[in-house]
Amino acid sequence: MNAEASTRLVSILGALSALCLVGLSGTLGQEKDASKEPSQEHLAVLVAELQGEVEALRGWKFKHPVAVERYTEEGLRAFIRGDDSEGESGWGKKARSAAAMRIVGLLPEGCDPDKMFEEVMTEFVPGIYDHEKDILGVVTREGAEYDSLHFRSVLIHELTHALDDQYFDFERLMSQHASSDAQFALSAVIEGSAVTLQERFERKARASGKYDMAAAARAKMEEMSKMQSLFQAPPYVRSFMARFPSGIRFLQRGDMTGFMAPDGPTCVADAVKAALQKPPLSSEQILHPEKYWQESQREEPAIVDEEQIEKLVETVGLQVEFTDTYGELLCAIVTAPADSPFNPMAMMMPNGWTNDAAMGWAGDRFFLMADDAGESNASEKPNRLCGLWLTLWDTPQDREEFVTAYEAHRPMPSRSVLRLKNNTAVFFFGLSAVQQDGLQEGFRVLHEP
Repeated sequence: MNAEASTRLVSILGALSALCLVGLSGTLGQEKDASKEPSQEHLAVLVAELQGEVEALRGWKFKHPVAVERYTEEGLRAFIRGDDSEGESGWGKKARSAAAMRIVGLLPEGCDPDKMFEEVMTEFVPGIYDHEKDILGVVTREGAEYDSLHFRSVLIHELTHALDDQYFDFERLMSQHASSDAQFALSAVIEGSAVTLQERFERKARASGKYDMAAAARAKMEEMSKMQSLFQAPPYVRSFMARFPSGIRFLQRGDMTGFMAPDGPTCVADAVKAALQKPPLSSEQILHPEKYWQESQREEPAIVDEEQIEKLVETVGLQVEFTDTYGELLCAIVTAPADSPFNPMAMMMPNGWTNDAAMGWAGDRFFLMADDAGESNASEKPNRLCGLWLTLWDTPQDREEFVTAYEAHRPMPSRSVLRLKNNTAVFFFGLSAVQQDGLQEGFRVLHEP
């Protein structure tokens, strides 16, 4: 997934978290017609008021006001899709990423995560922050309660994104952290920041007595019911929700006492500033906050020499089409049953998004490859795709736990594995016997001279 698409996904899932984690929708007691579609002037006044709330709760000032626009549902769909141009052949970055994930066992055949998110989001997302235009988009729907606590809470969440973006430039950060794993880590910080401030706002609002909370429980159940399609989606699709609870825990430095405090979560402004100035680089650091925050336990992901491997694959008549890093989070998915049911209650648990087989991850890089076609059009999908996944582990035992669980839960006749002495396991997918033998010999020369 490219930086632009990932940043857009951060915005979309930010709105989702408002519904999934802290979605209450009591309305203002004094309002008579909360469902009446607001005018542009009304929205501008409301957003200006809520910007003041965000500033007070975060302790930072907006560098400039955030403009607000009304979106139709079709406009929201267009935002979710973004620039979905894949070229005439349909072999762009999205297609290559999806092909790589299918080869490694993350995506089942026929699963289209982009279409899934579009359907879920357009059904009930009430607001979205567009970092490219620096505007807050409000989705107008018949019967929506525009003066509800829930609606204001979602806008608070999105305005927190706007504030953080003004200080740290999401587009720049996403372009510098391009792999799936690094972008998950960055988006967890971004979402943890917004959810924490959102919850602080809701605690304050509920205590004010201004809102009729009688309908809150019913509204929450309705929103959770709408989420069932996402809960029942394949594990990789569900994993996008991990950034919200994991981001909260990360900014609390692994101790949820501050978030669960009776008066509301403690301010995490200092943690947000530190983490966006020097972002975590892996899902491992998010899932195990001590590996980022504690200097004595800090673990950076191992760097794979891509140029060296690309030269190696060329010797057996292959060319690299796409590369990515999956990290501990996605390694946990392929080492668990593909049909394992989702437990929403486990989302906030320390190990809710990982498992023993994925722990001990030290680094990885996946290479999507095709037969070297010489001067053929690189924009056209190759007739035959194959893969190479280099995984690195802290200890030989960590490596063996992963290999054993991966083979058990994602059996593939076309896959083989090469174990190297430096706690490395290299997986080969769909190679000819000659290509596999050549690559295995090449890796032995490189890693075991």
